[in-house]
Amino acid sequence: MLTFLKNLDKSKTDQLSYEVNLVVGAKYMITSNLKVADGLVNGTCGVLKHIMRTKCNKYAEMLWFDFKDASVGAQSRKENREQFRRYADEIKLDEWTPIFAQVKRLKLANETGWWVERTQFPVSVSEAITIHKSQGQTYRAVAVDISRPLKRSLLYVALSRVGRLQGLYLIGKRSIVHGCSFKNYTTKQREQALERDRKTNTARVEMERMRKDSRLVNIFPFLETNPLVAEQQSTRELNNDNSLGVIFHNVAGLARHWRCIKSDFGFMNASIIMLAECRTKVPRDRTALPLPGGYSLMHMTGSARDGVSNGIAIYIKESIRRDCFFVADNSPRQDGCFDSSDVCEMGLLRCRIKENNVIYFCCVYRHPNASDFYKKLRDFLRTHIGTRLIDNKFKSKVFVLGDFNIDLLRTDKDKRVKEAIEKELHLRQLVLVSTTDRETCIDWCMTNAKSTKLPHEAIVYESYFSDHKPIWLYVK
Repeated sequence: MLTFLKNLDKSKTDQLSYEVNLVVGAKYMITSNLKVADGLVNGTCGVLKHIMRTKCNKYAEMLWFDFKDASVGAQSRKENREQFRRYADEIKLDEWTPIFAQVKRLKLANETGWWVERTQFPVSVSEAITIHKSQGQTYRAVAVDISRPLKRSLLYVALSRVGRLQGLYLIGKRSIVHGCSFKNYTTKQREQALERDRKTNTARVEMERMRKDSRLVNIFPFLETNPLVAEQQSTRELNNDNSLGVIFHNVAGLARHWRCIKSDFGFMNASIIMLAECRTKVPRDRTALPLPGGYSLMHMTGSARDGVSNGIAIYIKESIRRDCFFVADNSPRQDGCFDSSDVCEMGLLRCRIKENNVIYFCCVYRHPNASDFYKKLRDFLRTHIGTRLIDNKFKSKVFVLGDFNIDLLRTDKDKRVKEAIEKELHLRQLVLVSTTDRETCIDWCMTNAKSTKLPHEAIVYESYFSDHKPIWLYVK
């Protein structure tokens, strides 16, 4: 019967061994979950520092371990500090953690009804552990024995237990190249074998192909800067040049989606924010909807009545305010207030991005029922920008961004509007892709600037709170 108990599998004894050899200075591993919240769990390794014996000096009564990680056993050390203070001369109570013996009740044969208790410390020598046991752990240094062939999955687990290559050591008489002996392969031959494996291994070949041909590219580079970190800097300062970022968006209600705009890096990284269909009431909302991150409201239009679906708002960074000023809007009394909702609203901003290089930005919202918008846009731009007598072209470079509610991707009639704008106003479209969730191109970005003289790019961004997509314009 005693032989049966001695050879009993540890899975039936809560991992309590029949016999444990204790040597001060050796490394041991806890084999049971003693205090999970305190880090004393199965797999935790520590160095045995002191063995406290019984009065007869025959048996070990308590083991003291140094777990290196101060958080492991911190609660146990605190609870037992006063109880063992008299042993402070031989035990470092602030660094060593006590481990007590555990008791497991074992049942003998069913017909006898007898029980036997095993009292043992839940530890085992762990100067070396299996690869399976090390999974999930991170060590400062690891020596991997590759004397026997290892599966690729096991080899990966073993080699990835350290955070730095300097802490990895390979031991054994076999090369890391499967099936190759150190005695038969020179260093050059091993390198050649690894190179052949790199070229023929299907997984490696596919990874190389993906690195070369399928790299993920961020098409929204303006998202790479955290505006919370760079709150006091303008887009120009962040890019260390004279570039300017402008974003236009039909927000379908500024008050409703104000918090969404504040939390979107695409908006907060722009130097100028132009918003349409704000459904604003002026002058009330001009002080009620500020934006953080160093923005100030340059201009806001709207209606004198609540719930009207027009209104545009233009915010700019404080750091570029001295280079920008608002020119005009097309409201009847030049106060930003429109009496009707079926209008075409326009607001014009003048900016200087380089010495003697003036650019105009025009924000437009055309109500679906507004008429004669083309004539109104032409007259508005010619009045406030001016044209040359020779060819009737605008004197300065201008970018027009807005929701025109005319789909450039659908009917021939709408396409003729585009052609007329290009012919008479010399404004070409920069965006000819879908700008809404309905696969329509009703949000426009137009300019008379040539990219060779004034580099610029318009990108259709994404929005989760509006059925329109923002347009991000980058001007350098």
